[in-house]
Amino acid sequence: TGKIAMATDWQSYFKQKQVVQKPVPFGLPSIEKGNEQNLQQCSTDLKFSFPIDYAAFSTQIGPGTLGRCRIFCPTQSANVRDLTSQTYRLRAVLSEMVIKHDFPLQSLVVVAQDVMESFFFGWARSEPQADYSIYCINTSDVGLVKPPRVAKSFTEFVEKVCFGNLLSDLGLVDEESGEEDEDDDNDDLTIRTFKPFAASNI
Repeated sequence: TGKIAMATDWQSYFKQKQVVQKPVPFGLPSIEKGNEQNLQQCSTDLKFSFPIDYAAFSTQIGPGTLGRCRIFCPTQSANVRDLTSQTYRLRAVLSEMVIKHDFPLQSLVVVAQDVMESFFFGWARSEPQADYSIYCINTSDVGLVKPPRVAKSFTEFVEKVCFGNLLSDLGLVDEESGEEDEDDDNDDLTIRTFKPFAASNI
């Protein structure tokens, strides 16, 4: 299949891949995506330098549901769906678990959540800085099973996980999984879509 080129102009990427950009339902406003300052503040808070492709996505597109995944990004104001909140929330959950392997779960930086499964996706902060591999954290068995790597870059994650069949190819989900689910986020999993998160006062 060859190496996937890193995307830095995400509007062009969406146009090339024929991604349908949908509005927030019911005419609600969307979360205001973060700017370079928000990204830098998040980087400082988490002690993690974001990869170029994700940083570009964060400021150009912002947080929302992309294919089968909710993508978290820094935002203009604190929100339960921003990347920092999601990272600290998952770390808190994992800190209560008995872990039977040496994967650095407490250094995870959460980037996404699967719409249908109990999966989160993130970077391991303790990895060498040049390595921006993304791992799949299954909250139902993460204490026993070391999280597998699902992508070598954020762009590859978008291509193979958000819009692809990698999770079923790896045996992490059944191919039929979620077919009868009525969740609104699941409506467009068969086509390439992006829908921003609605703004929230939480």
